[in-house]
Amino acid sequence: MAHKAFFRLVLFGAGMSICNVSLAHGFRIEGVLHVKSGDGIQHPSIGYSVSVTNCGWIIRRSSGHNLNGYTEIGCDLTNIYVLYVPSNEGFPQRAKLGTTARVIRGSVPSDPVPRDARLMYLAYASACEFPANGPGNFPVINSQIRIEDMKNTKVQFAPAIWERSERSPFCLRSLSYLSNNGNRTNAALENTEFIFTNGLTVLKRFTYSYYSFSGFKSDTVPVAALTYSFEATNFVSLPAEISTVPELTRRTMITDQRFENEGVKTIKVLVTNNVWPTDKQLRETKKYKRTVWKSGTTSTVAIAFILTFAFAVFAVPLIAGHFNRTKNIKKDT
Repeated sequence: MAHKAFFRLVLFGAGMSICNVSLAHGFRIEGVLHVKSGDGIQHPSIGYSVSVTNCGWIIRRSSGHNLNGYTEIGCDLTNIYVLYVPSNEGFPQRAKLGTTARVIRGSVPSDPVPRDARLMYLAYASACEFPANGPGNFPVINSQIRIEDMKNTKVQFAPAIWERSERSPFCLRSLSYLSNNGNRTNAALENTEFIFTNGLTVLKRFTYSYYSFSGFKSDTVPVAALTYSFEATNFVSLPAEISTVPELTRRTMITDQRFENEGVKTIKVLVTNNVWPTDKQLRETKKYKRTVWKSGTTSTVAIAFILTFAFAVFAVPLIAGHFNRTKNIKKDT
């Protein structure tokens, strides 16, 4: 389980799509994710469906306890959309209430996407962003193994070794996250099994565990602190191009963070026409214009202050010295 040496390669940053995976048609898998902690406690199972078409993907995470609420996460290669639909089980009046949603810029899921949904992305839909086999830096799922922030993104990376299926759609065959010195495995995706269906070799089942250690020695026996086990029970062939943006079906309050890198942290929009707002529409909002204007004003004031300070420190003494010299010359004459 321990890997004594590896080359730490820096892969392309998140949000920079390098799509080189072209599918003749897409696919959707449906199945159940079981979660068990290290003390043997079985947590509520989570229903999942993952749809992939070329580099776009959409993941639906169903609530446990047989409730009808769900979270749907989709990516259109530019933004990630997260839609929260609450369960109205036992509360029929909730069906009349609206839903909430988040939008973040990028194509690799991070917060606020649930960790187990990020795991499903890595297993089935990450071949576009991280196509080659590792070693290298790979997006992490659990905060326990985070090591660094990549510039201009919330996605966390850690040193890892991974291998993909050699056949389309190139699902993960194995993945091991390593400690910083590379002498032990902090988490691993393994026990994979594939099925050939509709011209695609799709991942049917896998387990993912992250480990705790009783000491800091490299030979310490790891103990699985949490284990996810997934098995796909249904495979559906999809057209090559499908919408990978979650469908809005009722009024939705959206917290939009796609312009964070422009200094606009959030824009809240109430959508009543079941259409996600576009970049252009958001740039026309008062919040965007006001924030950008303040940012520009602040920059202008800062530049003006610097120029004024420089003038006071350097130019004024020079001018004063010049006048004094001129005055002295006149006296001498």
